[in-house]
Amino acid sequence: MKSAKGGIISYLVTVIVSVALLWAGHLWAGYDPSANPNLTVDEEYLKAEITEIVSVDISEYSYGSGQTDIVFNCVVLSGPRKGETITASQSVSDLGAFRIKTVEKGDRIVLVNGAFQGSAASADTWFFAEYARSDAVFALLGVFALLLILFGGRKGVSTLISLACTCLAVIMVLVPSILAGKDIYLATALTCAYMVIMTLVIVNGYSAKTLCAILGCLGGIAVSALICFVMQKIIRLSGYLEEQDYFLVLLNPDIDLKAIVYSSILIGAVGAVMDVAVDISSSLAEISRKIGYVPFSDMFTSGIRIGRDIMGTMSNTLVLAYIGSSLCGVLLICSYKTSLLNIFNAESIVAELLQGIVGSMGILFAIPVTAAVCSLVYNRKKAAKNTEWFMN
Repeated sequence: MKSAKGGIISYLVTVIVSVALLWAGHLWAGYDPSANPNLTVDEEYLKAEITEIVSVDISEYSYGSGQTDIVFNCVVLSGPRKGETITASQSVSDLGAFRIKTVEKGDRIVLVNGAFQGSAASADTWFFAEYARSDAVFALLGVFALLLILFGGRKGVSTLISLACTCLAVIMVLVPSILAGKDIYLATALTCAYMVIMTLVIVNGYSAKTLCAILGCLGGIAVSALICFVMQKIIRLSGYLEEQDYFLVLLNPDIDLKAIVYSSILIGAVGAVMDVAVDISSSLAEISRKIGYVPFSDMFTSGIRIGRDIMGTMSNTLVLAYIGSSLCGVLLICSYKTSLLNIFNAESIVAELLQGIVGSMGILFAIPVTAAVCSLVYNRKKAAKNTEWFMN
């Protein structure tokens, strides 16, 4: 009873400390959006549901294209004007590269205030901005959270907490620190270390298994960071990979795009490396708990063999995730009749390859590091006898 009570207290303390570290990191970042006048946008957004289509005006241009202007009434669903009925409009042109779906009665949409155009007279004029998509996404997120709790029980709750802290670490610490001009390499290292330690401790508790997984994961990430830093110098990355990069530099000319590429590679690799370290640590912990003392060489060999079975699928997972996230760019480049020499030297393609290779190398190095740490820690007589060290 005392052990269970102590476990709950230590768990709550861990969660509180994790949240406190997040807030401390946010204060350290010290980013103030109002300090940059280029980032100050005088806009107001409302979520609304269309109740009536007032008019549809189709204009045709002399060169074959046209524009559709739709005026509609809608009821506001959020904000201080909730419940009000306002009139707004949507303009859809045929000139764009893609066609926006015209609004219909019953659609839930996001409206933007016309004041952003700089005219005081248009302050109460509203325009279609986007379809309201967040409700469906949050509903799916709720289903995901419910399934995690149903299938995982306490581990499911811990997974949700760690996932929330991971997302907040990026949003509250890493992103603000980059925008505030902090050292991106330092901010990335701190964020990665926080995510690894916080996730493993919250999900698996305080144990030798958790300690080994943390050290193995940090070892693999450290190798990935070193390789990524060196390769950036060798292949002479500029950091201009996407259209958003140009706009980011326009807003903040001092930002280091190469460091952002470095940060994105490491953040993307953390999850896969963590999985490998946890799998090896848990497997060797179970061997030690069942058998007892196992010679260092035998346990290390077992860890390497377990890692060999894991690394193939995890490397595929990592590479496929990067390819899937940039599939449109790959299709666009490959659609042109250009040489393979040009394709495989394009900076955007090289950056994607670098992400997959560096992440996979982090997985490879995490295997022997985790196996070695486990062999050292689990071979201690005290750890071999004290089964409480191997908490589930």
